[in-house]
Amino acid sequence: MKKLTVLFLVMTSLLLISCNDKSIQETDLNLNENKIYPRELTQSEEDLLSLVGFNDTIEIFDFETDGSFKSIHIWLEVYKDGKLLEDRGKMSSSLDYEKGLIAVKVNKNETYDWRVSVKTKEQISSMAFESKDDFLKDKSYTVASSYLEETLIENEKPLVLKIFLFDSDGSTTVYGLQSYEKNPEVLEEYDYAYLLKCEFSESESSDNQLEDLEEVQ
Repeated sequence: MKKLTVLFLVMTSLLLISCNDKSIQETDLNLNENKIYPRELTQSEEDLLSLVGFNDTIEIFDFETDGSFKSIHIWLEVYKDGKLLEDRGKMSSSLDYEKGLIAVKVNKNETYDWRVSVKTKEQISSMAFESKDDFLKDKSYTVASSYLEETLIENEKPLVLKIFLFDSDGSTTVYGLQSYEKNPEVLEEYDYAYLLKCEFSESESSDNQLEDLEEVQ
């Protein structure tokens, strides 16, 4: 597990550096929109992911801001029958630039292990969320997910980055990601749910979790 974690950090660090170098060089148009959206990978970026077997398990998001946001927070929520069971840790990172990227990788096996990295101009923050819930052993659940669409960023307003829904009825209705934040009662339709959320804040982060690339390598 430790070797896989290090491999993820190294490869996503290289990928995010490659992605972000191109983003930062682009003209800073519409930065007042404050938005987050899925990244359209180039062929070389897709090839790099395929090389290490990450192409079908990783998602990358771009975010653009007007520079007013000083930190980002990411955490994992677990629900049962629509009720929050627990928050699993919180990743907090300062923002040193108006643009950046977020990478989310999920190993969907006996445990849903999450690896999250945030890349801005000069730094990378990374954290792992491990899910060893007993219900994951039950293979009869129908598992559904959804993808992030372009979403506006507002100060300290939680956004859903990724979701997994587990249902025993055999069919699962999936709504837009932000519907689960705006209308949390819809989570009552599922037996269990994982929601990975993020929040941008105009306040400074007091708990940076940063990875030194040279040290990881």
